[in-house]
Amino acid sequence: VGSTLDAGIFAATDNRSRLYATNALREEMETIRRTSFDTVVAYGASSAFTNDQVTHLDSGSGTRGIVDSFGADIKKVTLTVSWTSRRGQSLNQSITTYVSRKGLNGS
Repeated sequence: VGSTLDAGIFAATDNRSRLYATNALREEMETIRRTSFDTVVAYGASSAFTNDQVTHLDSGSGTRGIVDSFGADIKKVTLTVSWTSRRGQSLNQSITTYVSRKGLNGS
């Protein structure tokens, strides 16, 4: 019974951490979408981000990876949140999108 209870606690903690990571990614993605193309480019190839959701994670950190894609006017943006699980494992989640100088409709 004790080991089952302990496994349940680990699972609940891991699920809560994944939820924080997912919310951190969504929050930063919305920030990227509201940010001008030139500002996104100014972040550089790799930069850190933080928000309220990242701070809930044990050893939590967020990074932006930005690379040219299909030319200089389209950037591939990959957001990653990393943290340490209750068991000491290094975990991460990522999400990727594209941003364009001319917006989604190209005008």
